[in-house]
Amino acid sequence: DTLVDLGCGDGRLLVAAAERYGCRAIGYELDPALVALAEARIESIPNARVRERVRVVLQDAKLADLSSATVVALYLSERGNEELLPRLRRQLPESAR
Repeated sequence: DTLVDLGCGDGRLLVAAAERYGCRAIGYELDPALVALAEARIESIPNARVRERVRVVLQDAKLADLSSATVVALYLSERGNEELLPRLRRQLPESAR
C-alpha cells in the first residue's frame, strides 16, 4: 500500500504507518515548520528500510500527486475536506481507502 497523508503535520502518521504496516508513506504539508518537524522525525527512524519508505513534501494538499495512493488520510478543516473531496473522487481508484 501507499499512504498519502494530506496535511501530514509533524509526520507521526506517516512514520507509524511505515513502521507498523510496511507501506510507503507520503505526506503533504503547507507549513514549513511542520515539514521540518516531519523531516526530523523521519530521519530519527532507526531502521533505514523504513526510513526510505517515508517522505514529506512542502506543498498544498490540493496539488498532491494522488496517482500512487491506495490509502488517503486527511485531517483538515471541514472546508478543506470539502474542497478536496471532488478531486479525491475523480483521481483515486475505487479500491482506494
